[in-house]
Amino acid sequence: VEGEDAKEKYRQVLNYVFIVLQIMVFVIATFARPVIDLMTKPAFHASYVLVQPLMYGQLVHCVSTIIRYGFAFTKKSYLNLIPTGIAAALNVVLNFIFIPKYGAYAATMTTLLSYLVMTILVEILSNKVYPCKYDIGKIFAVMAVGYVLSALTIDMSIPVQAASFAVQAAFLYVLFRNEIKTVVKIAQSTLKKRLGNRWVNVRKND
Repeated sequence: VEGEDAKEKYRQVLNYVFIVLQIMVFVIATFARPVIDLMTKPAFHASYVLVQPLMYGQLVHCVSTIIRYGFAFTKKSYLNLIPTGIAAALNVVLNFIFIPKYGAYAATMTTLLSYLVMTILVEILSNKVYPCKYDIGKIFAVMAVGYVLSALTIDMSIPVQAASFAVQAAFLYVLFRNEIKTVVKIAQSTLKKRLGNRWVNVRKND
């Protein structure tokens, strides 16, 4: 866990995980309406609007989980209580204010906002005890662009949504070009090994 090489690996791991999850989250959030319509009764069709903040909330939480490893590495896990406690208190207060008027949608948005606050605080505190140059700025930029694109096109036609996905993918590639190339290479290598092993097994069975 010590040394700049280790910290660089942690930075890369965060980027790799984020790239994969961001693509998944964007697709699920953007195409939530037809999926919900297909899989649920009409009474639940309106719930598609909840998917986007729920998915992005989980993405933000995942980012905070990785960057908080610095607390464990320095044996200062008690610092987790600060961002977690503040975020939890904020969530409770916001829920009391907005849920009576806006219902379930308010609950998803307050959770997303609380996770964002928690992640920012984790980044600040973790870097004080275990400095690591995570690309948090780039990550937040991609998430913000993805969230806006998804929100704008969630009720539009599939071709428009596909175009928004292309824009999101292009922006992601611009900021994380090297990491995306590495992820693609890893995926290709894994696929070749799996297909190769299956081919060998088929030949053996023959």
